[in-house]
Amino acid sequence: MPDGVPVSRHFVLVTQKGNCVIDWGKNIYQDIYTGEKVELEENEFTYVVKDIELMMLKQYGIINDFDQFTVYVYPMQDLFEP
Repeated sequence: MPDGVPVSRHFVLVTQKGNCVIDWGKNIYQDIYTGEKVELEENEFTYVVKDIELMMLKQYGIINDFDQFTVYVYPMQDLFEP
């Protein structure tokens, strides 16, 4: 199994602005590049990240690896800590 934090692929999204984010639920999103919390506008659409985008993220060292079901991201700050 690859190193990194496993995240189901359907929770890794691309916003209409081109940001790659992880959807942690309850309208909490985390930027995959910076680890910062992202607030999306109510009318902003997203789509599930595509293979070509994941290949680029891996090539640039933003993610560790991916497979058909999972994206392995590097550890980021915990958005749920007080």
